[in-house]
Amino acid sequence: MDKVTILYIIWSLRLGGAERVVTDLAKNSDRKLFSPFVCCLNDKGDYAQEIEEKGIKVIPLNKRHKFDPIIIFKIYKIIKHYKIRIVNTHLWTANFWGRIAAFLAGVKAIVATEHTTDEKRPEFYHFADRILAHLTECIIAVSTSVREFHQKRSKIPSKKFSVINNGIDTKAFDIQIDTEEKRKEFGLHSDDFVIGLFGRFVPAKAHEILLEALKDVIIKHSEVKVLFAGSGPTENKIKELTHELNLENNVIFAGFRKDTPELYKIIDLFVLCSNREGFPITLLEAMAAGVPAIVTDVGGNVDIIQNMVNGILIKPGSSSILSKKMNEIIENAALRYQLARKAKEIVMDKFTSQMMTAHTERLFVRLIYPEDVHKKIRLLLVIDHLDSGGAQRQIIELARRLPRQKYDIVVCNLDGNRKTLQPEIEQENIPVFSVNQYGFIDMKALLKLFSYIRTNHFDIVHTYLFTADTYGRIAAILASTPVVIASMRSVDNWKNLLHKLTDKILAAGTDKIIVNAKEIQKFLQSVEKIPHRKIRVIYNGIDENLFELKVNSEKIRAGLGLKKEDLLVGIFARNDPVKDHKTFFQAAKIISHNFSNVTFLAMGYGMTNTFMKEIVQKFGIEDKVILKDHSPRYLSYLASVDISIISSLIEGCSNVILESMALKKPVIATDVGGNPELVINGQTGLLVPPQNPEKLAEAIMNLINDTQKRASFGKAGKDRVIKYFSMDKMVKNTMVLYDNILSEKLYKNV
Repeated sequence: MDKVTILYIIWSLRLGGAERVVTDLAKNSDRKLFSPFVCCLNDKGDYAQEIEEKGIKVIPLNKRHKFDPIIIFKIYKIIKHYKIRIVNTHLWTANFWGRIAAFLAGVKAIVATEHTTDEKRPEFYHFADRILAHLTECIIAVSTSVREFHQKRSKIPSKKFSVINNGIDTKAFDIQIDTEEKRKEFGLHSDDFVIGLFGRFVPAKAHEILLEALKDVIIKHSEVKVLFAGSGPTENKIKELTHELNLENNVIFAGFRKDTPELYKIIDLFVLCSNREGFPITLLEAMAAGVPAIVTDVGGNVDIIQNMVNGILIKPGSSSILSKKMNEIIENAALRYQLARKAKEIVMDKFTSQMMTAHTERLFVRLIYPEDVHKKIRLLLVIDHLDSGGAQRQIIELARRLPRQKYDIVVCNLDGNRKTLQPEIEQENIPVFSVNQYGFIDMKALLKLFSYIRTNHFDIVHTYLFTADTYGRIAAILASTPVVIASMRSVDNWKNLLHKLTDKILAAGTDKIIVNAKEIQKFLQSVEKIPHRKIRVIYNGIDENLFELKVNSEKIRAGLGLKKEDLLVGIFARNDPVKDHKTFFQAAKIISHNFSNVTFLAMGYGMTNTFMKEIVQKFGIEDKVILKDHSPRYLSYLASVDISIISSLIEGCSNVILESMALKKPVIATDVGGNPELVINGQTGLLVPPQNPEKLAEAIMNLINDTQKRASFGKAGKDRVIKYFSMDKMVKNTMVLYDNILSEKLYKNV
């Protein structure tokens, strides 16, 4: 498939919100699928260098006159020369001239982006937008309020619009600077409370409201200073007002700046007094920098800020309300911290430039390809959280490996506070939607998920783990999603009657339940009474790169204090009663009486807490056991053990067993759950009864005494994983299931 050529058209790439959006869209574009170009109707502007450094051509046309029809011919030539297939215009001038030129050039897909709500825009502009909408495949609105404004004022049908929120490069604002030195640049002291308002000086920004509020605030808090950064037509007027209000000692005009990420680090509060907004980039920047914000409840501000949760919303045009809220923030450090922390979380979850680009490119793909090619399967993968875990690793690899020309993928994280692995997903240009579900029954989270599924018309909703299985399936069923799939990954003996009843009821609306072991299938059939026809076994997969993992085991073992002749027996599991570390430590005590050269490594989340240390001390094996918390390098430690132990009371399809086998490590596992489906007793490892330290110790000593058997088990284990448990096999089996269910549904509908 040839790359899709895209031409972004904008007036200029001078510093500004829309200009930043175009810059990030071009820079973050998926170069495997797209070939981007940028056309500036006027000069290139400040951001052009960033784009050009990525090898993307920026073409300035130096338009000077307001009415300049020659510009149509210039854009037409660019489109024809570079064989442009998508034109995406930004801001009114580019929207007007760019769409006309694109239509005349026969561009496949014309997309206009609306960034703002301008009540003072002349009626001619709305009339022109209404006419040009007929030439436009889609109009992107950066917020719900922007869409509603243009629907109403320009009388454009809602079906023409797609809302894609702006996003920012959050890394640019996660910086460390010498704040004291930076403050000195502006004559600020360390004990000054600094309020920032960054952006163009235009009437809509209402800088005067902040000055009037400041006049009241300094009566009580003389240490408050305001830092304005930006330039524009109302700058002199605001300077005159500063003088009239006798605020020269409390107000700093920094002018046009290129170092705004550093400026956010020296302010204590960010304020927007605007009487209209689209989807303000400066607000997202302040939030990403960890600065609390007070903003007016206009435009896209209300899509970003939840009052008193991640910021403060106020009515526009009232300096008295603003001064009151400013005093509250100044006097309450705990509130400042709370708002800033939550604000940063929300930006990271919802408003990154990577997410914005991924959503935009998904729209482009749907527009550009003929129906029989671009009719992608819209897939939503829902999971409890995105911290490290076996289910999380499987969902990431599934999302990463499914072919993009066939699948349009979004991952939903029900716990936005647990997102360690989220960057891995976003690096693949896959959006992550966070719901932030709390408690057993959270109707707000359920409604949010339902609305998202219904609005985005997913073809498949596939859920992982109990909370996601519950909320995701309820929302998908209510939204009439064509295919609903749940993944159940262990024999959940902890479920009470209500949990089991919930599973049974939801099974009626579920097309298929994927389990990763036959033992789980038996459990669901016998205990939860779910019909056999509803269940499909698809085993976990292991990343093929693991087969060739190169590790300096000597260095790892030396770092643990081992001698060359010592043996290392390891258990890799989180601190959880179902993992039964106690039995492992009891077995270690027995072995220590018989072998002086064996060390035991227990690695996983929570392994170094007091409880674990007390257990080890209780058995008197402190000098034989090493406790280590989970590390991103845990596979290097796993590759360095001589024997891998799984002492769990319940298991589904254990990733640790598969990883151990892939690394040619002999495995000793309890004879529970899906373990016997992975470990062939006497061929790839040994199976022992659960909660039996004597039998576990006997099996370990069996392998300690037999070097040849350890090697034989390791080789046979790797061969078995390669044949039956590769990641590609898991993805292929899942794709076949998706296709089969969709085909059945299509046949029934016909």
